[in-house]
Amino acid sequence: MKIIFSILIALLLVQWSIAQQPTHPTTSSSVQAWSLEDCIHYALINNVQLNQSKLDLSTAENNLQQAKNNRLPTLAANVLQQHATGRTIDPITSDFINARLRSTSLAASANITLWNGGFLKTDIQKNKLMVTQNQFFVDRAKNDIVLTTIQAYMTALTLYESIGIAEKTIANALEQYRAAKGRHAVGTLSSIDLSTYKAQLSTDTLTLINAENEYRSQVLELKQLLEIPPSDSFDIQKIALQEQAYPIPTTAELYNEIKEHMPETKLSHVDLHLKETELKLAKSGYYPKLSLRGGMMSGYTNTQFFGFARQLQNNFSPNVALDLSIPIFAQFTNRTNVKNAKLAIQRAALESKKQDRELYGTLEKLLQQSRSATAQLRAARDAEQAASLSYQLANRKNSLGALSLAELIVIKNEYLNAADKYLQAKLTFALYQKLIAFYQAQTTTDQNQR
Repeated sequence: MKIIFSILIALLLVQWSIAQQPTHPTTSSSVQAWSLEDCIHYALINNVQLNQSKLDLSTAENNLQQAKNNRLPTLAANVLQQHATGRTIDPITSDFINARLRSTSLAASANITLWNGGFLKTDIQKNKLMVTQNQFFVDRAKNDIVLTTIQAYMTALTLYESIGIAEKTIANALEQYRAAKGRHAVGTLSSIDLSTYKAQLSTDTLTLINAENEYRSQVLELKQLLEIPPSDSFDIQKIALQEQAYPIPTTAELYNEIKEHMPETKLSHVDLHLKETELKLAKSGYYPKLSLRGGMMSGYTNTQFFGFARQLQNNFSPNVALDLSIPIFAQFTNRTNVKNAKLAIQRAALESKKQDRELYGTLEKLLQQSRSATAQLRAARDAEQAASLSYQLANRKNSLGALSLAELIVIKNEYLNAADKYLQAKLTFALYQKLIAFYQAQTTTDQNQR
């Protein structure tokens, strides 16, 4: 399911170029309808979760830069002004004195790591991988947003088509009611039967109201999904759901074509490389650390007879040192870290294999269901056409008094049921077609992003 969500999302990236900076349709006194492309562009700019992923990417880039900066030396300076009375130690001469003391101490120091078992270099590699990982997180978030938007938009289109069916049913019910009133006026239809026709018209009117309400609720859900301000008007373009079928590839062909271009596959590979760099970092704990330190210091004290400048010159003391820190025993911490890192690599390798299997299984299921959806669409379309024709003929017979209202209601319900199944079949078919198109376009999209 995770991959299917990720899949639908990519479809959007394929059909509509996300590279452009989209702006949502201007809202005026008359509501401007949004296309699916408008909705996706707006979502990719304003979605909170996606923007959070982009902030995480920026954080990873900052961490990478800091990892590079860690190779630079550290510099520090210190100034100390001291006033004392009574018995104390002169900070410049280190003599004990028993007098009023005023002194100034100046110092500067620098420190740079020369070698620490390759830790700094490996840490940079790790942070580069984390930048790449967060970029793939952004790609996956885009796919999820696209998928969710497509599903919500197409569901709204399906509900809009159901309004058309309800309106058609009301038109027929109104025609039946008018014909029934005429027959009642000439005495060929009882008042009870006329009331039944009127009740059926009211029932069909309620069905239309419910269909319109479901459509408006779905449009509102889409608006909230896009995070459009409540004060902005919003509606969608009314277009017919796609019924054109495209060639369906084999599972092996599609898998071999796109497996290296899916964000989930890339993430599993990056995670494996990350675990390998973490093993190198753990092993660096075994090695000594060599650093170079240097500094200078000077100062002034009122216990000396020379002036401030002369004392700073006389007391100037530079120093430089090599610091070698050798780990001897660290409570087996390094050994434990190395073991855990190796286990993490094995786990990441298994996760990568699992991801590949899940992708293949998802594609296999998708293509099978797509073939089934194509067959179901044909059958549902034929059934809907037959039921529609039967309903039209039944309306005519009922208007002539050759068919009872009870029989007409049975035929009408059969038509409504067939029409509903046809709508669902169209929605399912269109979604699977988009999914296949998304997968097939992943290679091109990935190369364009590079």
